[in-house]
Amino acid sequence: MSKGPISVQIYAPNQPVIQTDALFVRLPGRSGDIGVEANHTASLVECHFGEVCLQNSNGDSYYYMGDAIATIENDTVVIIASLVEPGESIDRKRAEAARERAIDRIRLSKRDSSIDTARAQAALRRAELRVSIAHKCPLS
Repeated sequence: MSKGPISVQIYAPNQPVIQTDALFVRLPGRSGDIGVEANHTASLVECHFGEVCLQNSNGDSYYYMGDAIATIENDTVVIIASLVEPGESIDRKRAEAARERAIDRIRLSKRDSSIDTARAQAALRRAELRVSIAHKCPLS
């Protein structure tokens, strides 16, 4: 099995096309993370919002990604995502504020039945993920 580069293309409506090479790609599959190296078996992967990691000899690049579909064929990964945000572009203060708002909504939902607890918990998971990715990346 070759350890050569994988061509990665990420398409999302909120971001210019991302085209890069990587030695390893980690995707947030619906049933768990999926690792891709060169000459991977052809696959169609349903992805859940989460962290995409592109590893290469210069270090790792991280992205926050919304729900997506990824095609994997030989040495190419093409991702069509609802949204993608490079880790270094995540506003840490804004992400941390979103996390605090979600925590407050969850606390408040215990006293106020009109608050959608499941929605607040999903918002908390997304905010925590964005904070985690932002902390892995250098400050811009």
